[in-house]
Amino acid sequence: MNAYSELSPGLRGELDKYLDTVSAGSLHANRAYCSRFLLLLQNEGLETVHEIEISDLISATDIVMSYKNKHDRESLLSSAKRFLIFESQNGAVFASLPLMIKYYPRNQVLFLTDFSGNDRAGIIAGQHNIEYSAEEYHQCSEQIFRTMESMNYCHWHIVNLRKIADLHYLFLSVNSLSYSKETYLIWRNVFVSKILHGPSVIQDTNRLLGFVEQWQTYARIIPEKNYRLKVLPYDMLPSWCRKTLDVFLLLKQKEGWKPHTIQMYRSSVTKFCVYLVDNGFTSFSEVTPEIVKQFNLQDRHKTPEGKNAYNSRIRKFLDYLGETHIVASRLLFLALPCVAAPSTRIVITLTEEEDQELERLILSDDSPLSLREKAMLALGRYLGMRESDVVGLCGTDIDLKNGVISFVQKKTSVENEVPFSVKIGNLLYRYVTEERPDTDDPHVFIRNYAPYTKVRDSAACDAFNKAFPDRNVLGSNYHCLRKTFSSDMLKRGVKPSNIADLDGHRGMETLHVYLSTHGEGMRKCARSLHESGITMKGVLPS
Repeated sequence: MNAYSELSPGLRGELDKYLDTVSAGSLHANRAYCSRFLLLLQNEGLETVHEIEISDLISATDIVMSYKNKHDRESLLSSAKRFLIFESQNGAVFASLPLMIKYYPRNQVLFLTDFSGNDRAGIIAGQHNIEYSAEEYHQCSEQIFRTMESMNYCHWHIVNLRKIADLHYLFLSVNSLSYSKETYLIWRNVFVSKILHGPSVIQDTNRLLGFVEQWQTYARIIPEKNYRLKVLPYDMLPSWCRKTLDVFLLLKQKEGWKPHTIQMYRSSVTKFCVYLVDNGFTSFSEVTPEIVKQFNLQDRHKTPEGKNAYNSRIRKFLDYLGETHIVASRLLFLALPCVAAPSTRIVITLTEEEDQELERLILSDDSPLSLREKAMLALGRYLGMRESDVVGLCGTDIDLKNGVISFVQKKTSVENEVPFSVKIGNLLYRYVTEERPDTDDPHVFIRNYAPYTKVRDSAACDAFNKAFPDRNVLGSNYHCLRKTFSSDMLKRGVKPSNIADLDGHRGMETLHVYLSTHGEGMRKCARSLHESGITMKGVLPS
C-alpha cells in the first residue's frame, strides 16, 4: 500500500487539487513525495491541511532530516514546500508554513530559547507596543517588496531584504509574537551575530526597519531617505526628563516650526538634561540659577554662534519651565546668557582661472562630468540657485518656451523667477532627452540607478567636488557657485536691487558682504590721508 492511499479523504482531496496544477512529467514524483510528507503530518493526528500548525511541521521536518539519503530528504522537503505554497496562495494555510520548510532545515529560524534571559524579557516587554500581528507584518513586507519591484530596485537587493523579513516573520510566528520595533531590534542583534553576519546585513536590517516605519506612516517607501539606526542621547534620558521635554517639543510643533528646528530644540535641551542627570538631579524642580550658570561655564562649543544657537533654545525651555511652575523661579531663563560675538566671514568664490575651467568642463563633450552634473553646476554658477533648490527642481518649474525657471526657495519659502540663457536651456534639454532615466518622478534630476527617484540632497555638492577634486579651500562647496554668481553680477555693474531679485533675497542687506570681492570698486572708495586729516609725520617704530 502506497502513502497516497493511506491519506485521509481531507488530505487526499487537497493534494489532488494541487496535483491538477502539476505538469504530467512530474506528476508521479510530486504525488509520491507529497503523500509521504502529508502522511507524517497525519500521524501527528491531522486530517486536513487547515489543521497544520508550525509545531506539526517542525516534527515532520525533523523526521525527514533524520533520513540518511540526501536526495530523498531534499526531494521530500522541496515537494512539500511547493504544495504548501499552493495552499498558502489559496488561503488554506499561513505563508509561514512553506517558509518554515525552506529555512528551518538550514538552522536559520530563531526560537526564544536562543536568546538570553534579558533579551527574552525585552521581547516580552516589547509586546506591550504591538504595531502589527505576525501576519500583518508579512503582508506589509510583501507590499514593500512589490513597491520596490515597481520602482526597479535591483533584484538581489529585494532578495536580501525579503530573506530578512521572512526570517523575522518566522521568528514571530513560531514564538506566537506580534511585531514591534523593540522586539525587532532585539531579534536583529541576535540574528546578525548567530545567523547572518557582516556590515551589509546590519545595513539591510536597518533599511528594512526604516521601510516598515515609512509604510506605517506614509503607506509608501522613501528610497532617498537613508535609515541609520543609532541610539541618541535623547533616547537615554530618564522618564522625568523625557516627559517634560516631549510636552515642550509638542508645543513647538503646534507653533508650526519645521522638523529640523524641532530637532535642534531637542538636541539643545537634551544637552542640558544630560548635564543634570550626570550631576545627580532627579527633577527639574531642583534646578536653580546657580546650576544653570555652572552648566553654561562647562558647556563648550567651537564657535560663539554655535553656543548662542544652543543657549537660545535652552533659554526657551527654561522659560517654559518657569511659566508652567515646574521650577520655583519664573525668571530662571535669565541665568543663561544668549549673546554671540559678532563675526565677519570671508566670501569664498571661484578664482578667474577656476571659473574658466568650470565653463570648459560644462561645455566640453570630453569632460568627465555627466550631463546631469553639468546642468546642476550651470544652474548654480549662472543662475545662482542654491543646492537644495537645484535638487528639488521639478519639470513643471521650467518654462523652456519663455526661458524662465519659477520655484519656491526651500530655505526662505520665497517665490523666485529667474530667466535662463540658451546655454542653460540646451544643457537641461540634453540631460532630459539623452541621460535622464525614464520615470514618472516629477523632479528634473534623477538617480542613475533604481529606484529612479530624486537625487540625494548632496548630489549637486558631489558634482562640484568632482569638477574641483583638488580644491583645498575652507568653505569651498557648491554654495560658492551662488556667491560667485552674485559677485560677478556686482562686478559687471548690475544694480544691487536686480541682483537681490535674481538671488531671491527680500532685501539688499545680504549683498553687502560681496562688496569686498569687487576690488576695482573698493579702490574707488578709498580716501586720501590728507582728506582724512592724517599727516605723514614721524617715523615708524623699530
